[in-house]
Amino acid sequence: MIAQLLTICYLAGLTAAMLKATRYWLDYQRRGQHFYLVGVPANLALALTLALLVISTGDDPAIPLPTLRTLIRASLMVWAGLGLLFEVLYIASFLELKKDDYRVD
Repeated sequence: MIAQLLTICYLAGLTAAMLKATRYWLDYQRRGQHFYLVGVPANLALALTLALLVISTGDDPAIPLPTLRTLIRASLMVWAGLGLLFEVLYIASFLELKKDDYRVD
C-alpha cells in the first residue's frame, strides 16, 4: 500500500517537473530571457530523479541498488545546482542596480 502511494506521488512529481520544463521552454520562446533555459535541464534532472525513484520502488529494481543510488544522488545534485542558478538569474532579471554618483566621506 505505501509503495503504491509513493509510486503515485513520484509519478505526479515527474509529471509536474516535465510540465514545468515545458513551461520554462515556452517562457523562453515568448520572452527571450535566457535564464529560462537553465530551468529546463534543472526540471529534467528532477524528472529523472523521480523516474529513478519510480523504478526503485518495486520489489525487484531493474537497476542494481548501488548504481541506482548513485544516479539518484547525481541527478539531485544537478537539479540543486541548476535550480539555484536559475533562481539567482531570475532575481537578477527584475532587480535593477544603479550606480550612486553621490559619495559620503
